[in-house]
Parts: sequence; structure tokens; C-alpha cells
Amino acid sequence: MRTDPLQSVAVEILRQALEQLSTPALVVDSATDSIVVANAAARGQGFAAAASATEELSLRVSMPWDEREYVLAAMHGHRAALLRWTGKQGPKLLRATPIEGDHGKLLMITWEDQRNVDPGPERFLVAQRRLHDWLARTPVTRANLGDVIRDLTERLCKLYDLERASVWLFSEDNRELTCRDLFVRSKGEHESGCVLHAADCATEFETLRRSLYVDVHDTSSDPRAASYRESYLEPHKISSMLDATIRFGGRCYGTLCLEHVGTRHTWGLHEVDFACTIASYLATALESLARSEAVSLARERERFLHTLVEGSPVGIQVFAPDGTSRRMNRAMQLILGLPSTTHDIGSYNLLNDPQAQSSGLDVVFREAAAGRPGRIERYEVDYGTEGFDDEDRRRDPFWLESVFFPVLDHADEVEAVVVFAWEVTDRVRAEERQRSLEEQLRQSQKLDAVGKLAGGVAHDFNNVLTAIQGFSEMLAMSLDGDEDRLELVDQVRQGAHRGTALIQQLLAFGQRQVPQVEVFDAGTAVVEMLPMLRRLLEANIKVDVTASCSAPIRADRQQLQQVLLNLFVNARDAMRRSGGTITASIDRVDGGEHGTMALTVQDDGEGMDEPTLARAFEPFFTTKADGAGTGLGLSTVRDIVTEAGGSITAESAPGKGTTMRVLWPLTDEPPAPEPEPEPDSLHAQPGQRVLVVDDEDSNRELATRVLSRFGYEVVSAPDGEAALEIAASDDQIDVVVTDVVMPGIGGRLLAEEIVALRPDMRIVFTSGFTSDDVLRTRVRADLVKFLPKPYTADDLAAIVARALAD
Repeated sequence: MRTDPLQSVAVEILRQALEQLSTPALVVDSATDSIVVANAAARGQGFAAAASATEELSLRVSMPWDEREYVLAAMHGHRAALLRWTGKQGPKLLRATPIEGDHGKLLMITWEDQRNVDPGPERFLVAQRRLHDWLARTPVTRANLGDVIRDLTERLCKLYDLERASVWLFSEDNRELTCRDLFVRSKGEHESGCVLHAADCATEFETLRRSLYVDVHDTSSDPRAASYRESYLEPHKISSMLDATIRFGGRCYGTLCLEHVGTRHTWGLHEVDFACTIASYLATALESLARSEAVSLARERERFLHTLVEGSPVGIQVFAPDGTSRRMNRAMQLILGLPSTTHDIGSYNLLNDPQAQSSGLDVVFREAAAGRPGRIERYEVDYGTEGFDDEDRRRDPFWLESVFFPVLDHADEVEAVVVFAWEVTDRVRAEERQRSLEEQLRQSQKLDAVGKLAGGVAHDFNNVLTAIQGFSEMLAMSLDGDEDRLELVDQVRQGAHRGTALIQQLLAFGQRQVPQVEVFDAGTAVVEMLPMLRRLLEANIKVDVTASCSAPIRADRQQLQQVLLNLFVNARDAMRRSGGTITASIDRVDGGEHGTMALTVQDDGEGMDEPTLARAFEPFFTTKADGAGTGLGLSTVRDIVTEAGGSITAESAPGKGTTMRVLWPLTDEPPAPEPEPEPDSLHAQPGQRVLVVDDEDSNRELATRVLSRFGYEVVSAPDGEAALEIAASDDQIDVVVTDVVMPGIGGRLLAEEIVALRPDMRIVFTSGFTSDDVLRTRVRADLVKFLPKPYTADDLAAIVARALAD
């Protein structure tokens, strides 16, 4: 016998209900053969709780031997029983009814005197017993319920000598009564599906819900059948009917309906009593099914909830209000890195967890334990920190978000706290990457602004350098034989060359040079640079350059030279005090579609530590003294190499020198043909006339003097408007040398206007801007040449000669 609180409450309710009965009633535990409850009427006959049911029934209820054995067998087998016998004091009726539920195998037994009850004919009693035995032997399930009801209606028709017997069941809301089965004896047919509605039969519905039975002896006059007399009773010629309510406890499942056709029938008490017994059996079976289905549904819901919780990608953990862990799902195990066989953390207490305290989880948990839900967004968990020695814990840091909410009991007290947690590591890292990209974008925008500034500075500076370099060359020409003054002029020219190199670095950094891409052998180009490279180095620095193979690349020759120049200058600056050797080599290595050129420059200098090496390629970062470096050398190299599809790496350590390694993709295209030789003579042919246009007076004066010195007839103009007037009136001009960027009519528009007047006019553009924007013009490409500033006298004379020769 179970002794849990639920059983105790149920038994107590049953005891109180039985106390109201005037007939003796016992509740017997079939498993222990003990009396659980004896009502007042039973106690009056000497029955007592906890006594043996077999002994008490045998002693205190006098019945025939075979009837007593039938009752005891039903009691021990926990099945229903119904019997009548005639004793010294008259007829008696005994019922044994199983009580379904979770409180054990209980059987309710009641008995009463029936002195005034007609037991009915003997044949009825025999058939009644057989029908009752059949019901007791027939298990009822949801699958066979329909078959049981069909058999029952047929047996009832035979037992009661009826034309019609049926079973009607209420809907869940008690608004409809549906015929589950109707057997018509004369036809031998079963019918079903007829529906009665509460709105049409309100009185009858209420009578069924309140009564044990409704015995209508004459349907034509009984007011209880008035509402469905015309619609149902008269069409089927039903003269008498008996409805036994199918009731269990406080629930009415429906009715068992017995109907006579033809002659009216007066229902005897033995007939009413047995119909009520059959209805009670049906009620017990239906209640048992309902409870079984409720248990199955509850189990299914529990299984579904378990599957849902265990299959949830969100981590779920249940805590007691004191912080101890009760249970967690698989997702939480994965989040925390626990073994899959673990369903709790043993003695783990969230309130004692230093990681929880550092993240503020303990504060939010206490709020939830006090009945207030809470949330923590984005906190880091790191079980690799000191204090976490559990080998099963995740060792890599990760990020979580969590929600805490309380679970309340029936008294609105917090009995548990449930935590939902999900990992947001990928989102946090994505946001960090986005912030990094945004920072890179801002840095790129700053560099772009610096590049634009560099282009503007280069334009103005190139104009200045053009004048310095050009006039110093002309001065050198006039000082033939004066070595002292020639040396001074040479210093000016070298200063102009250094300024030109600086401007090229700025332009390369800002990517504002016009790329002159061609295919050439990188090894040959590097070897050709040796004389210039040696002039940059001190006497205590040696150079060793080797090119072990042919290395055809597609690039701007000047950019490759700039890469090598910047690497050599950096190596020189690292060895100025100690001296040493710069080793440069070109090798061919695997990688890329057609192989890769490896350019390695190694020095014996001071070397760099790790922090310095990490910043070596940053723009404007330099280890040189203030004013001694721009910090653009290696940044420019990296940009040039990256733009070409290559890469650069650096290896260095203090006192061990530095090795720079450039990887540059090779090409399978043949090298470009050798540059066209300069015209045989840079001097003009008689009568050749040049129009020089430049808004810079010094540059215009320089070009005029240079071209005049080479024998050209030169006319000049300070702007585009003046140049157009000259071109319109002077049809002897053979070539126009014009600056591109000028106030008013710029060089490109000027060229288009002049070519419109003279379609065969040759144009030479000069500009301190070296972006390819300066060459975007509608003039035919074969008429245009470009000369970047600063230029030498020979450069200007040569390009004018080439323009005239084409």
C-alpha cells in the first residue's frame, strides 16, 4: 500500500464520501487483503479498518458458499462482481467495483437488503450473471472500445428483450451527445453518428448530468422526453426508454439507453439496478482509459519536453535557490566543455564560482532567487585562468550571454532558478574584426588623404626641382673647364636628385605615379643598378650582388629599382658606424603560376628587436634620429610589392643583422624589346618651331632656353588662352610642349582645341603630377608624348625630337 501524500488525500476523500452512504461500504486493498476504509454503516455491523477482508466478509456477511467464493475471487483478482442471493432476512445485493488510479489495487464493496425489490425472473438473473461475467473478463482498451460497445448493445437487447439498445457519449464540453453505437434487433444492424445538441435538449442534458437514471415508462406522456419526442421517439415508435447515466465521480461520460418499441414497458427495479451497474462498469472503463491516456499524454509531454530541452542549442541549467546545480542539458555541457556523460556538476555552487563572481553572474542569480528575472549580456569565460584545475573544462576563452528566471511553486515561493545560456563567441569576434576593419578603413582614408597631399606637394615640388635641375645643368654647360665651380654646381644637382627620389617615394606611397609596366629580366635590371647603388654607400660597406637565373617579371622598372634602392639605403643606415657587407641575390623558387622570383637583401648591421620588427613596415615609422628619415622606405616597398601580387618578409635580431626577402611573381611573357634609340641628334632641323606653355615662369623660361639651345624656334605662352591665340595665328608651329595643370584652360583641353585646328599637331605633356589622370584626353594617342617633371635638358630635347620623328 502506497503511503505518499497523493494516496492519503485520495483515500481520505473517498472515506468522507462513503460516510454519507446508508448502506455498508468497504474499501479493500486487494494486494494485502486488508480493509482500508469501513464506513459508519459497515462499522455498525462490526467491520473495522486494517482487519482481514476475507475473514470479515466470511464472518459478517452471510451468503451461500459459492457466492462467497465468487466475491472473494473477484476481490483477490481485483475485478468487478455483482451478485444476488436470498438469505434468512430476504434478498440481498452485493457489488464489487475496482477503483482505478495510482493509489494501489483498491476494490469498493457495498451490499444492501432488497426486501422490496423484485429480483426478476430466474432467467434474467442467469443472463445477468453471464453478462456481468463477460464484462469482467473483457479488458477495455481504446482500440477495442467500439467492439466492446457493439457486443454490449447486442447482449442488452437479448437480455432485456429490447428492440433498440445504444450507448451515447458526451463531448468534452458537454454540448453534444453522440451515438457511439445503436443496435436495432429486428434488422440486426448497428448504427452510429447521430448527434443531439444541448441547445435543443437542454432539460434532458441537465437531467442526465444530475441523475443516476431516467426511467420513462410511457414516452407519449412523460415530460422528461418531451423535447425529442417528435424528432426522435415517434419516428422510431419508441414507447418506453431507460437511460442509465455513465458516471464516474463528478464526471458524466454519457448514457446507456434501452428502448422498447410497440407495447409500453414498465421498468422493474432489478432492470434499472442492473442497467445502472452496466453503466457504472462503462464509466469505470472510460475513466480508466481517460486516466491511462492522460498518463500517456503526460509521459509524451515529458518525453517531448526532455527531447526539446536536450536537443536545444541553448544551454539550460537548473539551480537550487542556494546556488547548487541540479541538472543541465547537453548544450550546456558542450558550452562548459564537460563530458557528455555528465548531467550535473556534483557539488558545484554558482555562488562560490570565482568566474561567476567576476562576470556578475552571482548578483543576477541572487536577483532571480529572490523572484526577479535577470540577464547578462556578453561576458567572457576563461577556465584556463588560475584557480580552474578541472581537466574536463574548456581551456580556450569564450563568450556567453545568459538569462536567469525563477521557477515558483504553488505558494509562489522560488523553488529553482533556470539559466539559459548561449555562446556568442563568433559574434563577439566578428564585431572585433569589424571594428578592426573600420579602424583599418579609417587608417586607409588617412593614408589616402596623405597620398593626395603627397601628389599636390609633388606637383609643386617637381616644378621647383625642374627649374633647379634644369638651370644647374645649363650652368654646368657654361662652366666647361672650371672644376671648382662645376663641383659646386654638381652638389646642387645631387641635391635636386635627392629631392626627386624623395618625391618618388611620396608618390609611390600615395600610388600616384603613372606605372610604366613592361616585361624585363629582374636580374639584369638589378645588376645594372650596381654602379648607382655603390655611389650611395660609404667606403666601409661592401656590396655582393648575384643573379643565379633569368627572372622575367611584369612590372614598372623604376618601381623595382626603387624597391632595391630603399632596401639598400636601410641596410646602409644600419651599418654606417660598423661597416660590413650588403648581400643581394635573385633566385627562382616554386610558387605561383609561372614560378616566383626571390629577391633577398641581407646586411651585417645592428638588427632590430621584436617590437621594432613588428612595426618596420608601418608608414612614417622610423628608428632614425629626428629629421634623418621619413619612415616611408619600407612602407613604400611593401606597397609596391603587394600591388604586383608579391610579398615581403623581414628577419632580424639585435646584433645579428637583417634579412629582407621579396617574393615577386614571374611571367611567361617574353621580355619587351630594347627601348628605341634616341634620335641621332637632339638638335632641331632648320625651321622647326615649338610652342612652350607653362604657368610657372621659371619652368617656361627653362624650356625656352633649353629648346633654343638645341636649335628650335621657340614661342611661349603663360596660359592656355594665350597659347590658343598663338596657335590660331601661327601655322608654323610643329609641336606644343604644355604643362597639364594650369589655371583656366588646362593642358588637356588646350591640346584638344589645338588638334581641332591642326589635326597633325604633336603634343608633349609635362607635369609635376604623375597620376594617369593627366593623360586622359581625346587626342589621338600617337600624337601625344608625356615627360614627367623634373626633367633634364637632354630629356626635354629627346622627347621633342621623338615627337617630331613619329
